[in-house]
Amino acid sequence: MKAFATLVQFEVVVCIAAALLLLHFQLSAYRRYRRPLFATLVTSTILGMIATALGSAPYFVPLDEGAALTSFWVAIPVAVLATVLGAWGSVQLYRAMDDFIGRPPSD
Repeated sequence: MKAFATLVQFEVVVCIAAALLLLHFQLSAYRRYRRPLFATLVTSTILGMIATALGSAPYFVPLDEGAALTSFWVAIPVAVLATVLGAWGSVQLYRAMDDFIGRPPSD
């Protein structure tokens, strides 16, 4: 079981590092273009990192069963909200790209 916990810790650290890199790009794009879609993506990424931290907290700090379950139950709606905002931000981004590049001719 100790090896599993170590694996989860490694995966969480890698995922948070990847999210921080994406957050850097999203914040840079927001500062440059001031488009609300980037604020949506930034919010989604931050919420995703919070959900990851809450869901993985029992693998990093000792928590009793009640606290661990509470952490998981709080992480679920935060992760759902992050997913919805991420999807909506992506839709906004693709729509903006269509407007910028121009829509391909329809057949």
